[in-house]
Amino acid sequence: MRSLGFAILSMMFAGPLAAQSVGSADPVYIGEKVQEKRVFAHPDLADVERAGKAIWDPSSKAWYAAANGTLVRISEDGRLIVVADGVQGHDIDVRLAAGVAVSREPDDRILLHDAGASRGPAHVLMEGPSFFNPRLSPEGKSVLVHESRATGSRIWLVAVESGEARVLCEGVSAAWHSDGERVLFARIDHDSRRILGGVLAEIELATGIERVLKTPDGVAPVEPASSPDGSQIAFVDAFTDRILTMPYPKSRRGVDDAR
Repeated sequence: MRSLGFAILSMMFAGPLAAQSVGSADPVYIGEKVQEKRVFAHPDLADVERAGKAIWDPSSKAWYAAANGTLVRISEDGRLIVVADGVQGHDIDVRLAAGVAVSREPDDRILLHDAGASRGPAHVLMEGPSFFNPRLSPEGKSVLVHESRATGSRIWLVAVESGEARVLCEGVSAAWHSDGERVLFARIDHDSRRILGGVLAEIELATGIERVLKTPDGVAPVEPASSPDGSQIAFVDAFTDRILTMPYPKSRRGVDDAR
């Protein structure tokens, strides 16, 4: 049992790891295939003066990016359609089906944007230089926000409707499981210059139970991503920069069986 009161359980994966030759850093599932996210330079943004990297929204099955102070959807015919105004930051996430988007702005604010038809004003969710990487839940009702601290990074959970924020856990690279009920994240060991090792874990929002996900020896898992049906997990091996995938466990051991 951890000092934070969370139970740490081991999860076994059936089947081998499969290396995906799609490069490194921040994987995302486009359907059932894994691609890179945030290092993706969309060709339709090539002529935009101030454009960020494209990000995939699974709710609308489309690519989005910050472009010249707005948030745009990249249509299949290459048009850039504005869905929100006042987006200066390039660290963004979108759930168009819920009519919301988030961004980390250059003035260190985490903003919630109206990406619906009304395109109303943005609201401040969090503020400070240590907050970054806002990530919307599958239904667009909550946001994960990362906080960097000298004593260790932690992950916040912010309710979109009320703005209520609470610390969820300590860790990095937080990402939503596709069911919206769990959050995947990593804990890493480092010497302030390089990653020496780490574990992949998840936390259940309803119970606060934290579980370590079993990965092979010699792998430092970061940047996890859940497949749309929840049957697979992709992550980056920080030692090799390869994106690896593995089946998600179908069964869980009880708290008393933890080893």
